[in-house]
Amino acid sequence: MKYIKNLKFAFTLAEVLITIAIIGVVAALTIPGILQQYTEKMTEARLAKFYSMMNQAIQMSEQDNGPKEYSEFSCTQDDDGNYEDDCSQIWEKYFFLYLKVSKYEKFESMNLYNIAMYF
Repeated sequence: MKYIKNLKFAFTLAEVLITIAIIGVVAALTIPGILQQYTEKMTEARLAKFYSMMNQAIQMSEQDNGPKEYSEFSCTQDDDGNYEDDCSQIWEKYFFLYLKVSKYEKFESMNLYNIAMYF
């Protein structure tokens, strides 16, 4: 019975390595799904905020300038697919004043706008 007192219980190196490997496999399977869900939720939240900001800007613009159906500008495309200058006037009168814009650039070649808004 004397030899039982000196007996110590511990994990072997193989058991520890197998446990770490199982944890690694489970993490490798679950982390991408969690990151994808996080990215989707973040995108949904940003889109909802953008949608809300644009709706508020449109409502404030309509209070000041009247309903959008009766605007004096039209935004039409020419034969090359570029929008005419009236589009920039629509942007400046009906949207620009009602949004918190930190940067506003117009690309002349493509007739596109690069806008950085506060979120």
